[in-house]
Amino acid sequence: MGYYSYHSFIGLYTPGWKLMPMCVSFLFLVKKVLMSYWFCYLYRYADAATFLLRLALAADKCNATHSQCKAYLSAIIVHLYAHDFQQAEKCYNDCCQVEAFLNSDQNRAASRLLSAYTEGDVEEIKRAAQSSIVSNLDHVIVKLARKLPTGDVSAFKMDTKDQEEPLDEDDLT
Repeated sequence: MGYYSYHSFIGLYTPGWKLMPMCVSFLFLVKKVLMSYWFCYLYRYADAATFLLRLALAADKCNATHSQCKAYLSAIIVHLYAHDFQQAEKCYNDCCQVEAFLNSDQNRAASRLLSAYTEGDVEEIKRAAQSSIVSNLDHVIVKLARKLPTGDVSAFKMDTKDQEEPLDEDDLT
């Protein structure tokens, strides 16, 4: 097979044809991705999102920040597909605690999706789901994203008038 082998193709080549300890982590990542697909096909979306978050944690240990960010965005999309906006928003807030996700394109895509849900804008949700960032995710997640929004998004629409208290001009505090 020449100087480079299959292991060099997946980034595991070291001199002497030895596998780095990263190989075990890589196999763990593959297993997690397959498990998340399996749960999506069984309509167990909460379990799929949990596995995707675990995948992100494993990717963090492998210093695979791009895979980590993709897994976080995938988990958010799975929650949105399951029509669980509160869990998607909670997941997004937790993911924003991670520096790698905070500065990523996947964060901007997730923010765009969640703000479209908050505004109740179906067309913006569809445009965000068609973005190139979402298109570069795993094919099962892309299929779910293309079907967004599921259900009635007007229930998520935030009324800013109800949340803000009226301005009292006499109050100086």
